Amino acid sequence: MSKRPRIEDWKRAYDIAAQIKKMAPWTWMYDLDNFGFVHPETGEEGYVSVMGRSGQHYGITIYRGVDSFLRIIDGVANNDLDETAVLEIDGVSLSFEDRDFVRPEDRKIIKNLELKFRGRNAWPIFRRNTPAHVPWFVDMDGFGFLMAGLERLIAIASLWKSPEKYEEFEAAAASRRYLMCIPSKAGDTVTWTTEMRRIADSAPVEYAVNIDAEKLEDAADLPVAPANFELSMTLMPGAMQDKPKQQPYYCYLLILVDADSGAIAGFKLAPPRPTVKAAYEQLGPFLLETLLNLALIPESIVVRTHNHASLVQCVTEPLGIRATCKPTLPRSEDALAHFANMQ
Repeated sequence: MSKRPRIEDWKRAYDIAAQIKKMAPWTWMYDLDNFGFVHPETGEEGYVSVMGRSGQHYGITIYRGVDSFLRIIDGVANNDLDETAVLEIDGVSLSFEDRDFVRPEDRKIIKNLELKFRGRNAWPIFRRNTPAHVPWFVDMDGFGFLMAGLERLIAIASLWKSPEKYEEFEAAAASRRYLMCIPSKAGDTVTWTTEMRRIADSAPVEYAVNIDAEKLEDAADLPVAPANFELSMTLMPGAMQDKPKQQPYYCYLLILVDADSGAIAGFKLAPPRPTVKAAYEQLGPFLLETLLNLALIPESIVVRTHNHASLVQCVTEPLGIRATCKPTLPRSEDALAHFANMQ
């Protein structure tokens, strides 16, 4: 079991939260005014995002690693940031919430520290964001990473107040160059310096998609029908929990829908166990099994992302199915709404 922060750790955390609330960096920073840092203990990279400029939700998200950060940056740039992408982000966060969002575990810590909060957006909430899971309580590993990022924010956020610096950072971000905070340790003392650093593209995820060769041969003998299908993989809106006090998770819905009639040809629920990657690796086998059950090969299949297209390429190419990408799948969205209403 992961270690939980001690009460003295939480005192430090709430002190830092109070400094950030008073400083209110969201009054001059937008959520894409990002910077990075290197954790002085682990060497792990984090990327900090300040939320609250719109006046609706105040908080700090710290993405763990470049992959999660670029998922957000590229998603915004490509207008391809859906709810599934947001829920697959790995990171930690501090947010300022209303009383209704405070859990009993939070209240216990606040009571032990003899702290009091009142009003809207007043309660500091610290969370660990695990891909495809409900945000949960931070363990000591996530806590140390969160504190390092929040302390760097306090130290350098004022740089964005300068119009000249703001323009410099904004221009640099267009070419994926961001301010990075670099630590240097001498005993127990950490000294920080900053530099502009270009972020390289993420390495593509390598999936191990296991397709049954005999089933693929059987599918090759099926008749080709003048049919068009939408193939979708998205997270169900309702969370599931295997045991009390265990972190809840979201299941992926894999679904094949007739693009003309909207009829559901097949569906499957895939939990993010043991990993999100393992859930994605089920998309190709699911498509093959569904086509065998239908006893036909469609002329075309539409998916929403290029990643989904690559995951089913091992089925579509040998069967001669034309696969295309579209940003929206209306029939699949209708089907998802149907499943959501059944929960």
